[in-house]
Amino acid sequence: VGFCVYIGTRAVDHANKALMLIKFLAFFAFVVAIAPSIQQTLLDVETRSFNFVWITFPILITSFGFHHIIPTLRSYVNSDRATLHKAIIFGSFIPLVIYLIWVLCTLGSIPIYGAESLQSIIESGNTSAGIVGSYHSTHIGSFVYLFESVAITTSFLGVTLGLFDFNRA
Repeated sequence: VGFCVYIGTRAVDHANKALMLIKFLAFFAFVVAIAPSIQQTLLDVETRSFNFVWITFPILITSFGFHHIIPTLRSYVNSDRATLHKAIIFGSFIPLVIYLIWVLCTLGSIPIYGAESLQSIIESGNTSAGIVGSYHSTHIGSFVYLFESVAITTSFLGVTLGLFDFNRA
């Protein structure tokens, strides 16, 4: 994957497009598989502690921390301000929508408190596997792991490309 970065921005762009397609398909499959188990009563539950909000900050920071790639984007679009503006707006809006759908699916299908709840998963320290395991389906687990793997790879491409361009200057 690092070789794509070495080849250049265009190679990263094409690799990222292919990986994003896989990521969207995996996410769509997860949502379709999980949608029948979403319950309104689970979404209406109030948390007992405001401290759960702090758990979301690492996810939010990494999901929306793309500013290091803006110089690379600027040179890639030949300083076209309108295109750069669209890339930043859509590049922020799409992850936000996906994040909100993810929150709806997880909070609507896994109880916050009790047995096999988000609280018990957090207390076990096995967050990602615990959430996937709570669905009791290998298909859902496969979709989530595929999504996670591709998400990490696309993040690696973006961060590495930004650092590569920074060090080249």
